[in-house]
Amino acid sequence: MRYKERLEALIKEVKAFNLDAVLISSPPNVFYLTGFSSSNAHLVVTPSEYIMLTDGRYYEKAQKQVSGWDIRLIDKGFEESLTSVIKELNIKTLGYEKHRITYEFFELISKLVENPVGTKNLVEKLRLKKDEEELEIIRRAVILTEKIFEKIKDYLVSNLDKKEVSELELRGVCVFEMFKAGASGESFPAIIASAEHSSIPHWESSEALIKTNAPLLIDMGLKLNGYCSDFTRTLYISKKPDDEFLKFYQILKDAWLFGFESVKSGMPVKELDLKIREYLSKKGVEKLFIHATGHGVGIEIHESPHISYKAKEDLYFEEGMVFTIEPGLYLPGKFGIRLENIVAIRDGRPEILGSKDLELEVIEV
Repeated sequence: MRYKERLEALIKEVKAFNLDAVLISSPPNVFYLTGFSSSNAHLVVTPSEYIMLTDGRYYEKAQKQVSGWDIRLIDKGFEESLTSVIKELNIKTLGYEKHRITYEFFELISKLVENPVGTKNLVEKLRLKKDEEELEIIRRAVILTEKIFEKIKDYLVSNLDKKEVSELELRGVCVFEMFKAGASGESFPAIIASAEHSSIPHWESSEALIKTNAPLLIDMGLKLNGYCSDFTRTLYISKKPDDEFLKFYQILKDAWLFGFESVKSGMPVKELDLKIREYLSKKGVEKLFIHATGHGVGIEIHESPHISYKAKEDLYFEEGMVFTIEPGLYLPGKFGIRLENIVAIRDGRPEILGSKDLELEVIEV
């Protein structure tokens, strides 16, 4: 990874804000800058000094994994360690991640430096556009997720006509297959939503049994080398899907494709969401679409850009952006349908980072 280039880009931001230093404490941003994953690591970055503070649980690991940084042990508490660095480097103006910290943390920083400066998205702004190495990892994560989805379908085919299968059991199969395939875990708790549960967009997988003659919504993702995937399909468990379901599925699939084909570099992000809503409005079902069209994906499962009509006017699609397109239609108490792929902007146009199409798949039992 291009950690040196990322650090240099952050230093430019430090200088632009006239800061003596910036303190980076959020785990995703620490990982982006160093490749180091932990629950307690803090970076102090000045134009010429790069210090990592971490405790005894991670100190040895940091020394082995992180190069180019002065690794220091938090042995008597974070406040004392940070105070020592502030005095040593004569830091008067310290930037901090105001959107990532607690009020208690803010009070600590305010006590330690003369001029604390709240910053927002200094690192997230750098993370917005993925380089080729990041894109390749995310692509591999998506392909792996699609393969696991096939395993899940196989499990359903092999078991549904023999025994009862719960939503949580199927989620367990999903997680097992992720670890088996080399992932480090889920990027979020998989949503396994059978029948009427699928009408709740963020249903929590339960002990409820997967029903036949009903849809099954599966929203899943894994983590691979620190990066996330996100993938959703809605199956139908029956020999013959319901006509009403088929009608709504076709509308949603067409809306997805309509939105996807409209995307290009330089287009306002909010326009994608508006395009899909425009299509659904023409079909008379726009009120059944009750969430945003998508979100950025990378080190975190939800990153910028937020694909919504509420997005800022000056936020545009740019080369290297990676995001989901995941519209849904939800009929309360009956069923829901969501279709999701991860897309990247490559050579000015959208590219799906997987290979699986959006055609309806039916599990015949």
